[in-house]
Amino acid sequence: MAMAATVALGGRRPDGTRCAAGNVLVWSGEDDYTDTRTLQEAIEQVGSVSLIIIDPLSTAVSGDIHKNTAVRRGLQPLVDLATNINAALLGITHLSKGGQGSDPAWRVIGSIAFTAVARVVLACAGGGRTAVSAPL
Repeated sequence: MAMAATVALGGRRPDGTRCAAGNVLVWSGEDDYTDTRTLQEAIEQVGSVSLIIIDPLSTAVSGDIHKNTAVRRGLQPLVDLATNINAALLGITHLSKGGQGSDPAWRVIGSIAFTAVARVVLACAGGGRTAVSAPL
């Protein structure tokens, strides 16, 4: 949410540079992949969308989230949408339990494609919970 606030307010990034203010859309876990058209409509209504947050990212996939091709096929329309409007896309997911000390990219629930499609994968942990954010 700090990243969303930075974008919405035109605040400073971690490197100290200021980003241009833009609107942020959050696609909640209550939505599913069939709502992509609705997401496009919301983007058109709101305008100037700079950041799209998908939480959890697995809801964007209609097929088996453990299969590479299904995940890539499910994420591609979102990647294309974000590219077409010049917005960042942030997907949120969780890590599987166990595997301490192992590479977090291999612990993302579902296919490794969730992290392979992303340009950057950020992992954070605290209070017994761990989440992965993957800007696509």
